[in-house]
Amino acid sequence: MPDVSVIQQFLHPPLGVLSIEALSGNPYSGYNLLTRTAGAIGVNAFGLMWATETWPAGYGAPVGTIAGPFDRVMLKIVVFHVLFDTTGVRSQMLDTKEQTGFMLFDESFPFSVGTEWSPGVTGSFYWLLVG
Repeated sequence: MPDVSVIQQFLHPPLGVLSIEALSGNPYSGYNLLTRTAGAIGVNAFGLMWATETWPAGYGAPVGTIAGPFDRVMLKIVVFHVLFDTTGVRSQMLDTKEQTGFMLFDESFPFSVGTEWSPGVTGSFYWLLVG
C-alpha cells in the first residue's frame, strides 16, 4: 500500500459521497484507453468501477454467481499520469479475478486509464464521481 499524506487523505472523498456515471461505450471488450477530459485534466474522476457481463464457458465462475471470483485474471487496469516534464508513468496497476469491483485512484486526476478484458470477455465501466 502506498504512503498517503494527510493532505492526500483530505483530497480524496470518502466512498459515501461518490456516485457512478456509466461510460457511453459500454459494454467494452479487449484493450481500451479511457478518459473523462475536463480542461487540462485527462480523467476528472476519483476512481473506476467495473462489472463483467459476458465470458466464455469454462472460465471458472459457476452460472448464476453474483460476485464470485474467476479462476483467472479477467481484467487488467493501469492508471497513467504525466509528470511536469511530460514523462508518462504508470502510477497504479490491478489484475483482478473479481466479477465486479472498483479502484480508487491513489493520485488525483490521472492522464488516462488503460483497461484490458481477457479474450472473449465483455464488461461495463463506471466513473466514480463526487455527487
